[in-house]
Amino acid sequence: MVLCSCIILAALIPTSAAAPPTVGSGQHVLPTALEQQLTHAERQDPPADPAAPGTAGPQRNRDYLMEINFRGRYYQLPDGIIDIWYFDEGDVGLTLDRPKARAWGTGLEWWAKWESGGSFTVFFDYMGSLIEEGYWDDVEEPANHTDGEYLVPDRLGIVDFGIGGGYEAKMTPWLGFMFWGGGGPLFMTGEWEHWVHGSNATGDPLCTQGDTSMLPNGPEAAAAYERYEAGCGSDGPKRIPKVLAVVDLVAALRFNFNDRANLRIEGGLHDMPFVGLSTGVVF
Repeated sequence: MVLCSCIILAALIPTSAAAPPTVGSGQHVLPTALEQQLTHAERQDPPADPAAPGTAGPQRNRDYLMEINFRGRYYQLPDGIIDIWYFDEGDVGLTLDRPKARAWGTGLEWWAKWESGGSFTVFFDYMGSLIEEGYWDDVEEPANHTDGEYLVPDRLGIVDFGIGGGYEAKMTPWLGFMFWGGGGPLFMTGEWEHWVHGSNATGDPLCTQGDTSMLPNGPEAAAAYERYEAGCGSDGPKRIPKVLAVVDLVAALRFNFNDRANLRIEGGLHDMPFVGLSTGVVF
């Protein structure tokens, strides 16, 4: 009977192994496995915030970014606009094809851009002529297709520079729509050698002394292109303004490479309609 009572008592009393070891007044000697995991987790540094400063791009000590870009452009004046002033092949009575008004251009630009999207630029451009020699017959009523000019470009080009301002609307962190305008002075280089109808103002004997073997209609009635083909001397450089103004109106898609470089696909008006590319560094 005593043995049975001892067995029952031993089953009811918790064993000492189930209680954590203590020293003195109930302090733990060693933490449990769960406590070790919690303590380890508390000691870990919090993960870095991907949007925190210094993780999205280079940090600068100013509230704006700067760019230096190189740009290349192709210019062409539409035939529909030139038709307002000059006849072209296909018009009644004219068999000569009018030259195309085209040019190529290169340029440099400096930008200051603010986080708000506003920007300021200084630009410099050189435009080289792609206009071929040919006959330019001015529009008139009634039409007279023999009183036009034959023009031959001689190192013709344009140098211009100016300032402007614009705005960029961000569509994504790496893509934006940009537009701006500006202007400045324009300087013509080179010249146009030109021939006009009728006798030669320089006094070339072939074209003024009655030798009509190469001019079917005679020197007084010869068209400018007839006098050019006959070898008559030119009537000198055409008088054109050497200093004008340039207007720069541009719209572009701008690709931003982590505020270190950029690329633009653009089009607009730089006194002539154009399409082009621009690329450079951001700093």
